[in-house]
Amino acid sequence: MRTPIVALALGATLILTGCNEDSEGLLLGEWYCSSSMGEGGKANERILYQEGGRRQSLMEMIMPVGDNTFEVRSRTEGRWSLDGAALTEVSDRVQVVNFVVDGRELNPDDPLVQSLVNGGIEGLGTTFTIEQLDNKVLVMSGSRGGCIRQ
Repeated sequence: MRTPIVALALGATLILTGCNEDSEGLLLGEWYCSSSMGEGGKANERILYQEGGRRQSLMEMIMPVGDNTFEVRSRTEGRWSLDGAALTEVSDRVQVVNFVVDGRELNPDDPLVQSLVNGGIEGLGTTFTIEQLDNKVLVMSGSRGGCIRQ
């Protein structure tokens, strides 16, 4: 009776901390993530974590700012690394696919659009804490929110 209780407690600890010997293997593949970003903002992202620490993503974000509503769709390429439950991502290249302000589409190649999006993202590293990781669910603290594998 004691062995199952110990095994159950150990398993719960590994899932909650996101730390186990195969965390990197569990992370590899395609994830569909969604998160809320305060005051009506939301983001949906498809992320592909690849071997060798490479990642690609496609993000759709809606964000109210003052009296305006920004809608951005972008592709990102970058790197990722895992240190225990700490997942760090660095964006190397960001391509704006769509940029809409209050229903009016702007040219994604416009220097203003590029400076708003790329100036704040490319080369930026972000670290999330993995709270749960298994074959189907990835939950991180911070802005990433919850992810599922389909």
